[in-house]
Amino acid sequence: MPQVRARQGQAPEVNASGDACVYVVGMHRSGTSALTGLLCHLGLGVPREEDQPRASRMNERGFFESKSLCDFDDRLLDHLGGSWKAPPSVAPGWEEDPTLVPHRAEAARLFEATFGERPIVWKDPRAVIVLPFWNTVIKDPLAAVFVYRDPFEVAASLRARNHFRLTLGFALWERYVRAASANLAGLPTFAVSYSSLLGSPESVCDEISSFLAEVSVKVDPNLTGEAIEFLDSSLRHERAEKARRVEVPPSTQAVHDAIRSRNGAYFPWTALDLGPESQWITDTFDAQRELDDLHRRYVALNSARPLRFARKAYAVRDLALARVARVVSRPERDRNAGPRGDR
Repeated sequence: MPQVRARQGQAPEVNASGDACVYVVGMHRSGTSALTGLLCHLGLGVPREEDQPRASRMNERGFFESKSLCDFDDRLLDHLGGSWKAPPSVAPGWEEDPTLVPHRAEAARLFEATFGERPIVWKDPRAVIVLPFWNTVIKDPLAAVFVYRDPFEVAASLRARNHFRLTLGFALWERYVRAASANLAGLPTFAVSYSSLLGSPESVCDEISSFLAEVSVKVDPNLTGEAIEFLDSSLRHERAEKARRVEVPPSTQAVHDAIRSRNGAYFPWTALDLGPESQWITDTFDAQRELDDLHRRYVALNSARPLRFARKAYAVRDLALARVARVVSRPERDRNAGPRGDR
């Protein structure tokens, strides 16, 4: 395969025309990097070279994201009482909270410093949860491309990369996809599955180019071939058809079935009627936050060195391990029959 232009630290110049900011929206490990790379090769601007993280074994072609904006979203999630791996539950209208005024000013400054001329494409999976906030920061026109992936593939990928239990991976997939469905409402949106993106790149690239034209972003057709070459099916590390060992929880499968019915372009996107979130998801994230807090206490105590603190540190560590075994692991019956809230 010929080398592509968008190697790490060498993002292509902006060769498309238009003034839109295009969000790439999707759960972690769902193909957001591949999709952003495709749009980058179609000529849309990406974060400045010095602000992009290095490619890794788990993302061989690069991330096409901004370290400074990812760090900001981590801080914003923490302010809201969560994290990317235990996202907070937020009430409608949360983005208008007066306590967010200083965060909004910082976000506008960082975003302005991150990108050059429009049209641009911005990807950070964390932004799925806090997209209503960013809609108050980033200037119109806005559009989105939403990519989703089989929930078992995502959970398996998180297990390989982060050593997460499958239950946590399923819970994350469902909350992120539910958030995407709700938070994209009102925006021009193109929805596509990761399997289609890699399995039929020519047709997906044509459809995305047509969608971009509808939001006044014109791409150079001469760049299409190079954009398609960027996508490589070898990037798909975990395949559902080869690796499926447990059933997807019923509530998660229901959301996946619903989202698969909404591929294509929407002007604008309307939220899916997904019903209320199952209690097992909230329970899983509550346990994860407790584990994270216990881990922070363990690290702090362990770094203190004196014996009396070390003993406390080991006690905290043992408590954290017990919580892992009892809550986040989930018994085998939960994985096969559905998590606790779906029984």
